[in-house]
Amino acid sequence: MTQFNLCFRVAFLAALLPLTSGACVDFCLGMGSGTIPDSDINASSVQSASTPAKNGRLNYTSGSSWCAGTSDTNPYLQIDLQTLHIICAVSTQGNSQADQWVKTYTLQLSTDGTTWTDYKEGGQVKVLEGNKDINSNVKHVLYGLLTRYLRFLPQTHQGEVCMRTEVFGVPQKPTCDSQAIGLASGGRIPDDSFSASSIYNSRYKAKYGRLNGTGAWEPKTTTDPDDYLQIDLLYEYVICAVATQGNPPSNSAAQEWTTEYKLRFSFNGTTFFPYKENKTDKAFPGNSGKTDTVKNSLKEFASAKFIRFLPTKYYRFKVLRVEAYGILFTKVPSQPPTAFKLTATSSTSIAASWQLPPVYARHATIKGFKLFYTEKGSGVSVTNLTISGESTFSRNVTGLNEYTEYAFQVLAFTSDGDGPKSSVEVERTMEDGM
Repeated sequence: MTQFNLCFRVAFLAALLPLTSGACVDFCLGMGSGTIPDSDINASSVQSASTPAKNGRLNYTSGSSWCAGTSDTNPYLQIDLQTLHIICAVSTQGNSQADQWVKTYTLQLSTDGTTWTDYKEGGQVKVLEGNKDINSNVKHVLYGLLTRYLRFLPQTHQGEVCMRTEVFGVPQKPTCDSQAIGLASGGRIPDDSFSASSIYNSRYKAKYGRLNGTGAWEPKTTTDPDDYLQIDLLYEYVICAVATQGNPPSNSAAQEWTTEYKLRFSFNGTTFFPYKENKTDKAFPGNSGKTDTVKNSLKEFASAKFIRFLPTKYYRFKVLRVEAYGILFTKVPSQPPTAFKLTATSSTSIAASWQLPPVYARHATIKGFKLFYTEKGSGVSVTNLTISGESTFSRNVTGLNEYTEYAFQVLAFTSDGDGPKSSVEVERTMEDGM
């Protein structure tokens, strides 16, 4: 669980600057701003005429929020985005007019408004933590959502079922699949981000595998089925399309190109997973000549920091120049450090320890951690300790009061900002003399 104040208008940014200047989790789709019209917001029921679905907008304060009918046993608030969108985060608030809020909720998605699928993480329906008061904005980063329709399904609540919402993401077309990440010639991805299973010779290095470049990548032989061109994108991106070319026109004697290829994705550069459509490894059509550019859109959600192109069919030799298209997911951790625990070490000290967030939730290099603690229930201000470095996973906090309970939280940060705090852990210092 985390809270953000940053929110970009997608329509505005798409017209004025590349979306790579922001992150997918920061682009509001228009509940709070009103870009999403009232007619595209529906609900299973309403409590009264003064609590309609259209009032379920983040930061709406001109009246009550959306509230479900008191007899509705399966309430939901539904948003129609009109076209397929990559959804990267959602945010909720309670009712600004009364002590009413949703404490936990789930999500459902649909491409046609008829068949609905539960949003899951780790194969289980994900129950998202909602609000604890009427106005706090609680935001959650999501994974794997490609949808037109989105439903918020309240599970537990304080008072009546009332909520205000926002959705963060980008349209799949034309926004996401038209934003070049920067693999092409002159792009932002540096040469040392390119690597390969092998190279034919020094004229066909991995770094030459850039779309529109004057060179190309080619592996040592054509007999290895595991040949690949790999690119480190530096940050995690939602990937919506890829494009390829063969040997460049400048090499007039070399009539060579890849006619079919597959993709592999990774968060850490070590463990790669195949891109699939309809649960089958997707084979993309490649080139039919050395001068054509063939671009393929991805029909399933995919996010990664590393991408591999694996030639599977070719004309004469496996030759590639490539680009990928997508939107930056986020540069800050989307989950807190793991294995957070406390141990009393004396009557005036408590040791805190933790591990890195999961690999897929880091999104960039972890620069350090922040440890927060306060005397439980005392109302004393929270103390914040900054621990620099990715490999320091503990801190012994001293100068505490004897036999007193303390509440601790920890977060990880990158050079671009803080991730969410962990859940609260409580430990009591020892009695004097122990």
